[in-house]
Amino acid sequence: MASNKELLKKNNHLKDELEKKGLMLSSIFRINQLLNRTTNREKVLQAILDESHRIFGLTRSLILLINKAENKLEAKYCIGFSPIEEKVAFTQPLCMKTQICLETIVAKTGKLIYISDIKNDSTILTEFDRRKEKFWNRVSYIAAPLKINREIIGVIEGDRITQKLALSKSDMKLFQSFANQASIILENARLFEQIVAERRFTENILENVPAGILTVDKSKRINSINRMAEEILKKKRRRVLGKPFSQILEDDFVNMLNDNIDNHNTPKHIEVVKKEKNGRKKVYGVTSSLLNNLSGIDTGAIMVSHDVTDLKQTEAMLWRCEQLQSLGRMSASIAHEIRNPLASINFNVQLLSKKIIYNKEMQRISNNVLEGIDRIKTTIKRTLDFSKDLKPLMSYGYIYDVIADSISLIAPQLKTQSIEIKTDLCAGIPKLLYDHHQLRTVFVNLLINAAEAMPKGGTILVQGRIEGEKIFSGAKWLQMTVKDDGIGIPKETVKMVFDPFFTTKKEGTGLGLSIVCKILEHHNALIEIRSRQGRGTAVHIKFPLIKGSNGNGTL
Repeated sequence: MASNKELLKKNNHLKDELEKKGLMLSSIFRINQLLNRTTNREKVLQAILDESHRIFGLTRSLILLINKAENKLEAKYCIGFSPIEEKVAFTQPLCMKTQICLETIVAKTGKLIYISDIKNDSTILTEFDRRKEKFWNRVSYIAAPLKINREIIGVIEGDRITQKLALSKSDMKLFQSFANQASIILENARLFEQIVAERRFTENILENVPAGILTVDKSKRINSINRMAEEILKKKRRRVLGKPFSQILEDDFVNMLNDNIDNHNTPKHIEVVKKEKNGRKKVYGVTSSLLNNLSGIDTGAIMVSHDVTDLKQTEAMLWRCEQLQSLGRMSASIAHEIRNPLASINFNVQLLSKKIIYNKEMQRISNNVLEGIDRIKTTIKRTLDFSKDLKPLMSYGYIYDVIADSISLIAPQLKTQSIEIKTDLCAGIPKLLYDHHQLRTVFVNLLINAAEAMPKGGTILVQGRIEGEKIFSGAKWLQMTVKDDGIGIPKETVKMVFDPFFTTKKEGTGLGLSIVCKILEHHNALIEIRSRQGRGTAVHIKFPLIKGSNGNGTL
């Protein structure tokens, strides 16, 4: 009989243990299911405590994690606490070095602590624990370390405050096993959070990088597109994601990506010109290359687009300036060769004119010759001025002062021609480093050209705007515009207006805009002309605006 009772008792004990193990496995399964649905560590912590509470019949449960930077044990989630108890737990972290207590001992030693009756079995309690117990008033207590790869990351603890917690050795092992599984789940949740944070960080970079980025998979479908690519392609991502790129992209882009994916070719580069809504053309440098996974297997391709319009304008301006310098040197040489014999011709014609003073016809011819010589002299002077190296004398000042100075010089003349000058200048431009005299030459030249394009009168608008976003280098553009509502320039002529000696004026030398171009080169500025016949002309000058450490700017 005794033997049967012992067997029955043993069977019941095994049954209880199996039930607890089954409960624990069910709990771990539920927590893992939660982890598959969320990366929120707070929800995972709550689930762990809820399950430990249920399995072991605890009154209060608490998870504390080690803050390595401050060497403290900090409460992260609790269950069963009153509002006051919760406030104390969360606002009073435990110092691992100076506060010796049950929690810090478990965190340091990595060993489970179980006390069935704290009031009568207090040998393990420290002086700090005894002071704490006056507040917590616990009857039973259990705490186990949370470990990842033998590294202790925190403590999970629980207590009872009304009746004793009777746990066998197998129960304690079960609690430690639960803590170990909870540690793994916590670490997985932390890794998920880290991956999500890193992904968001990467996505944030891609969204704000000043380049259009589009990726496609091996099945030739678009799987990502950033904000800049949306702007370049004029497509919304919700309308392109998952779609074959052949249905979305232009032929040039499609051919690039097909060549990458089908032929496993090296990176490709092309330049594409796209027309904006305002009629302005933009040039994009587009590069595509293969994407590989960690094993080196092709997974798709990436296409990166940069706006290189300003770069192309700079290159064109540099080329034009080089041509101007070469032409200037040649022109100077020719001008010197002409000037000496011209002086002799001028002297002799003047002598002749004195001898034929009574012959009106010959006098008229002589005067015409002298006028022609004066025009040649003017052209030679402009040519020699053009050939000189116009080194600017830089100083800080407000560029709007140059505008005001230029307008005051020409305004009286324009009033007689029924021409009005209006200004629209944005505020907040810092002092800039420039040559006042040279920039005045630029704007006076542009104002005169604008006035000459309006023989019946009209309005000249001078605008100043900050253009462009502050990206990486902090650079912006100061764009100055001189706009008229005159006769405009024929499309085929616009391309030639900067060429030396090209002019549509009867008495022009064709060097005005060439000199303007040369001055702007010294100021690292770009010039662009947009014109429509019968609608007027706009000349845009873009100065790179970089704020200096002294609050001033430089051109």
